[in-house]
Amino acid sequence: HDASMTGVDYLKLDFCGMEKVPTAERQPERRYSVMRDSLNATGRPMLFSLCNWGGGRPNRWGHNVGHSWRTGRDVFAVWDEAAARKLHKLPGYLQSIMTAVEDADAAQRAVDGPG
Repeated sequence: HDASMTGVDYLKLDFCGMEKVPTAERQPERRYSVMRDSLNATGRPMLFSLCNWGGGRPNRWGHNVGHSWRTGRDVFAVWDEAAARKLHKLPGYLQSIMTAVEDADAAQRAVDGPG
């Protein structure tokens, strides 16, 4: 189906389950580039958002492929992550905002920027 014919101007492409794909076949930059090229071929401007929870380090190449990208897991607003996990039995793909900030390393911050 041709997205340009439907009036679509934003596409978020998930690569959920990337960790289940054999390492040699993951290549998220290559996979997302295929969609970027397809969107560009429509001749219509579209915002392209990459989503793979930061797998494959999109902070280093995302600006060449899309307009926005994720660098980590989903976040939720709590101060005490351990207590919230215990009380609400939260899944592992969620992290508190504080954990997300604490987990950001200097090397990632050095290459982060607008896409």
